[in-house]
Amino acid sequence: MIAIYQKELKSYIKSLSGWLFLAALTFFAGLYFSLNNLLYGSPYISDTLANMLIVLLFLIPILTMRSFSEEKKFKTDQLLLTAPVRVSSIVLAKFLAMITMMAVATVVFSFGIILLAIYGSVPVAETIMALIAFFLYGCICIAIGMFLSSVTEHQFIAAILTYGFYIFMILVPSFCEILFGLDNWVTKVVSILDVTTPFNMMFSGIIVLTDVAYIVSAIFILLFLTWFMVGKNSFQLTNNGKKNLFKTAIGAVIVVAIVVGLNIGVRQLPSEYAQFDMTKDKWYSITEDTKTVLDSLDEDIIIYVIGSEETVDDGVRLYLDAYKRYSDKIKVEYKPLDLYPTFALNKTGTDMDESGMIVEKGNEYRTIAYGDCYVVEYGYDAYGMTNYVSGIDIEGQVTAAIGSLISDETYTVYFLEGHNEVAINESMLARFRKGGYTTANLSLLKEKEVPADAVALVINGPENDLSAAEVTAVKEYVNRGGNVIMMASLDIMDTPNYDGLMESYGVTITEGSVLESDLYYVYDQIPFAILPDNEYHDITASVYNSKYTLMIQSRGFTVKEDVSGMEVYPLFTSQDNSYAKVLNTDATMEFEEGNEVGPFMLGVCTELYADNGEVATVTMIGTPAFLYEDIDTIVANANSDVFFGAIHYGSDVEVSTTIPAKSVEPEYVMVSTGLILLYTGIIVLFLPILMTVTGIVIVVTRRKK
Repeated sequence: MIAIYQKELKSYIKSLSGWLFLAALTFFAGLYFSLNNLLYGSPYISDTLANMLIVLLFLIPILTMRSFSEEKKFKTDQLLLTAPVRVSSIVLAKFLAMITMMAVATVVFSFGIILLAIYGSVPVAETIMALIAFFLYGCICIAIGMFLSSVTEHQFIAAILTYGFYIFMILVPSFCEILFGLDNWVTKVVSILDVTTPFNMMFSGIIVLTDVAYIVSAIFILLFLTWFMVGKNSFQLTNNGKKNLFKTAIGAVIVVAIVVGLNIGVRQLPSEYAQFDMTKDKWYSITEDTKTVLDSLDEDIIIYVIGSEETVDDGVRLYLDAYKRYSDKIKVEYKPLDLYPTFALNKTGTDMDESGMIVEKGNEYRTIAYGDCYVVEYGYDAYGMTNYVSGIDIEGQVTAAIGSLISDETYTVYFLEGHNEVAINESMLARFRKGGYTTANLSLLKEKEVPADAVALVINGPENDLSAAEVTAVKEYVNRGGNVIMMASLDIMDTPNYDGLMESYGVTITEGSVLESDLYYVYDQIPFAILPDNEYHDITASVYNSKYTLMIQSRGFTVKEDVSGMEVYPLFTSQDNSYAKVLNTDATMEFEEGNEVGPFMLGVCTELYADNGEVATVTMIGTPAFLYEDIDTIVANANSDVFFGAIHYGSDVEVSTTIPAKSVEPEYVMVSTGLILLYTGIIVLFLPILMTVTGIVIVVTRRKK
């Protein structure tokens, strides 16, 4: 066996095919590495290797097409079969020679990791897994090509058969899913030939035992079938030879059946016990805070997932498996849309997208929209507006839902209505749900007073003025120790009662909006789109010195001279040369004589002692556009962070455990442009050319001899 292995390996080293294989793989890997890792700065080699899989499919037949077909063509297979060596040793030796070439290519790729480690931080476990996955994918493709080479004596036909099978395994399973559905037997049978999907989780940093079992089983079966195809030629066509061939065929069927049975057995393992999170930051593992919540469960929690276990988002499935693995009180039920199309509608009264969840305890439930499971950032690239996932919030949403269901308290935030206030967007409401709060609209014209269970009252930039009775009701709520967050109305709105309500808490509000004369402190060179200085306070702690807030057409505040019984704290301030003016249709942006001059506070927090001795909190922000979703997105949710800071600070209640979203932003590798060009030249040009020239020199030298 060793002699055959050495002979086969030398045949690749001494021929042009082996060197062309290495050169082509190095060339394409260098291109992807330069773009993904050096230019873009990603420390994840898995991105490059995953892109290389399609390239691998085109190059593997260079190694495999001649493995047995050439032996048959030149009749040298008879020499091997009559030699004192087993057929299994022949097959294994040839396979080991080819995967040695694959291992060499993988080692060449691994040198890129050294570059990444020099200029940044590399996730070690994920990187090793990606390299192993790439190597194993090459092994399974080699096994396919070697088997198909054993069925013909023509190299070209062997290559065509291999390419045809690769195309089949990539395209046909997907077509079957579309035509027949996931549960159809045709789809299930054809999916056995899909050798690419089992590698997806490995490239994501997750080891799934069922995928590993499939990969090992597939390689074993392909090698076994190759052994049978090669070995059957050694039987003479006598009665005894035919009998031995039949026995061998039966044995082959039995062995394949056993391997398939073992593979099916592994698949019966509960998924929560058959996977391991190898990611650097444990993206798909639950935290200690979640475990504390789960430890407190005394009743079952049922999580209904919209979609089948095969089609829901991998992250959702992995997290729910982790919940089930930790606590037997967590039950998960999948509701495929083709079988239960109206389940969410009947359960909650609203439709839900696939991978959405309904968390239920008894007669109570919480819903989790799939869109809330990931943090999506928006920005611009060469093609315009784009978005990307920057964080995973699946655990945060699920744990918050469970926590709110088992909490004995209900914390309600009321939003004043009836004055054409700015509506709160759905993503903001989702953050309330995650924080353990419930939300409700409140009409003080009907209710006459703020309910006793209110932990906060929000008045979001009314266009129409409040009545005197409503102002009185708000003040009475504050006098009970309440928590009020008010966004000012636009300067062109006639809201004297509302403006007076704000001024009763220690400030004077400008008649017009604040503009900055120094465009360094504005967004997109718009004078009234201000990027203010964030002042330190518990409310602004999450954005202080880390994020910008954005104040569009904000009115300004100044502290009154007499604020006895109150403490007024600035949250945001404008620059010294800012000024205020009413931005009606006739207004210009230029400073004019008589305009009020800054600096101004664009947000304040007033604290005062209520009649019952408690501390009441009134947070005032100068713009009704503060919570616009588009504006909040521009500053990476800094505005909404401040808003929720005000809710938490003034409510002073213990809410359910809040798990922050797990960032998936990489620690970018920083390489200068000059070095990128140098490394790209070495990897993409120099090394492939060197390998090709080496192969040519070896071939020419051999022929001269």
